[in-house]
Amino acid sequence: MNVECNFFGPFRDTVGAKTVERECPRGTTLLELIHDLEGEYEGIAEQLLTEAGTLEENLSITVDSEHIRQLDGEETELRDGSVVRFAPPVSGGSSDGTR
Repeated sequence: MNVECNFFGPFRDTVGAKTVERECPRGTTLLELIHDLEGEYEGIAEQLLTEAGTLEENLSITVDSEHIRQLDGEETELRDGSVVRFAPPVSGGSSDGTR
C-alpha cells in the first residue's frame, strides 16, 4: 500500500523534502512507518520518539487529517492512500494577552 508523508519544520530538514511516499505492507502502524523512515532518513526517529521508543507527546501528527490522539496513537493502522503529517509543536503568543 502507498502512504504519503508530509514533513514540516525540523522534520523536513532531516528528510530533505516536504513530501515522500512510502510503499508499506498492509496493516503497517504509525510506529512501524517511523522505523521504516529511519532506515532512509537517519535521525527522524530520534526526533519523533522518546528514548523508550514511544511517540513524543508534544508533536502534531495527523493521519488523514485526524490527530493521532483521537485515533490509536502510535498504533494507528495506516491504509492505502493514507496521508501522514508530521509537524513540530505549535507554540507562540504571550501569556498576558498582549501582542
